[in-house]
Amino acid sequence: MNEPYDILLQSLAKTITDYRENELFPITPAHVEKWLKQFDVEDQPIILAEVASIMKRFYFSKAHIKAHIRHFLKDTLIGSQDPGKLLPHVSFLRIQQVGSSQEAMLDLVDEILQEEYGLTITMTGTEDIQAYIYIDDAIYTGNRLRYDLTDGSSTVGWFSNCSASNCTLIIYTVAAHKEGLAYVSNMLRLPAQKRRISIQFSSSLLIENARSIGKSIEVLWPQKGLADPIVESYVANLYTPAGRKIEANELFRSNTDIGAEKLFSSPDNRRVVENAFLSKGIQLVKASQNPAPSIRPLGFMKLISLGFGTFFVTYRNISNNCPLVLWWGDPSYPSTHPLGKWYPLFPRRTNISRAIITEEQIFNELPLRGEER
Repeated sequence: MNEPYDILLQSLAKTITDYRENELFPITPAHVEKWLKQFDVEDQPIILAEVASIMKRFYFSKAHIKAHIRHFLKDTLIGSQDPGKLLPHVSFLRIQQVGSSQEAMLDLVDEILQEEYGLTITMTGTEDIQAYIYIDDAIYTGNRLRYDLTDGSSTVGWFSNCSASNCTLIIYTVAAHKEGLAYVSNMLRLPAQKRRISIQFSSSLLIENARSIGKSIEVLWPQKGLADPIVESYVANLYTPAGRKIEANELFRSNTDIGAEKLFSSPDNRRVVENAFLSKGIQLVKASQNPAPSIRPLGFMKLISLGFGTFFVTYRNISNNCPLVLWWGDPSYPSTHPLGKWYPLFPRRTNISRAIITEEQIFNELPLRGEER
């Protein structure tokens, strides 16, 4: 972590260089530095070094994602079987109710099938189907996958619409957060049993996000005892829907809660980044007097918390489950506007307008319900 400042700027810019390529301005060291300079001066070197290191593992370029999908298709799905005989009995689902990540993943599937076997995705699912494939980039909270497959309060899921039975449903995501994976696995168990459908999960990257003692957690989970009036004020105003005051020990970890450090270079550097991201994130939440209930400083989450806190980002977009300081803002707005108060490292495309997030979409809860993943 002693690399020169300019080298780290270049390193981070190079790692994320294809983020929304041909949609945004080029990702350059100057872009990274403009984002970094918004943090306190004493925190900037640590934040830069840690984020540069973390993104080498958690930022997935198009080439990186394609390589993992290729591995799934060749080694997990097809293996030693004849693809020309197998694939007509395999159907790739196109059922995502919100967003376009599934379509993008299926475009890559089609490219790989052509490159590897001279086949196209159009020849899949043309005969008696024995396996269905649900593919996406990631499982975060698990809600998107759950409601694509099962019924919601105002939506109908795939299990209710399909005629499939006595078959296999393979769910492949490039990344999966373990808590979200466990949650959605439990939610799908009974609907699948009723259809006599067996479910198999497959992911290239499993991310530990269980906030429990001894876990080597790979998301943000700030330590309690912060002497920051911004944080203290925010926490003091958190209540459950039933009106119960949220206690600090329900939100923060102690200095002995987590196991061996896997995300950051050291426990001390974790504390610096967590504190900085939390404090700045709270300021962004408070930029509006009426923020959506699920917007948290460390990323969207319905459950009352400080936020989901993941760093997993793909070349296509950044999830709103990531800390706000990574994606909040629109440089086209003046500094007096809520969206002009922060310059994002990863300008976010929303699932609604395909444009940089708007004020209405940030602060209005309803359009965001389908976005928590």
